[in-house]
Amino acid sequence: MKKAAITVVTIVLVMLAISSVRAEMGTIRISPSTLMTVGGPTTYEIWVDKEDDPTYAPHILLAMTQECWESLGGPVGVSWAGDTTSFAKSDFSAAYGAYIPLSGASEGGRYSVYSLKTHLGVDVTAPVYWVVGDFLSAPLHTTPHQTFTITLPSTSPKMLVLAIGKTTAECGPFFDNRVPPEPPSFSAVPEPSTILLALALFAGLSLYTSRKKTQLPQQDS
Repeated sequence: MKKAAITVVTIVLVMLAISSVRAEMGTIRISPSTLMTVGGPTTYEIWVDKEDDPTYAPHILLAMTQECWESLGGPVGVSWAGDTTSFAKSDFSAAYGAYIPLSGASEGGRYSVYSLKTHLGVDVTAPVYWVVGDFLSAPLHTTPHQTFTITLPSTSPKMLVLAIGKTTAECGPFFDNRVPPEPPSFSAVPEPSTILLALALFAGLSLYTSRKKTQLPQQDS
């Protein structure tokens, strides 16, 4: 009976860990590399993995180094089928908090500022400038992939091209999906909750192994 209970607890922990990691990783995909190091124009493809098809209200999120921001010679342009948008230098804000966006996003729909600094290759004390805005004319699907083009008029171009979205039309103002922190050129930086769940899973498995060893069959006398 105890063995069955421990097994159930372990399975629950596994399911929680998988669910949490999936939520924190995100299922929006952008190709090529999310790190833009040329002035452009550069064309990207964007789509979403099957489990979150469709993802509604796609918003683009751009994060750049201070040098890139200071050397902007004009608005950052974003264009897609049928429409365009642009972000002036004054539209960008310095990210001094732990996450961006500052509000309107759950854990699965925001980015760690520390992680962004890591992937931009800047010191943890250096500011990162960011902006977010709606784009694209339709929700994200697995297929077909949508495309958009960015022009970055900076003499020191170094900017992350990211996105957030809502997995259901009833999400209200809250974003709960994003580009995962581990595509080919975007190494993962584990969030605290992921680490805690992994430790809980390990503890459950260790407990099960320990109980199994102590319940060895006794030899007949």
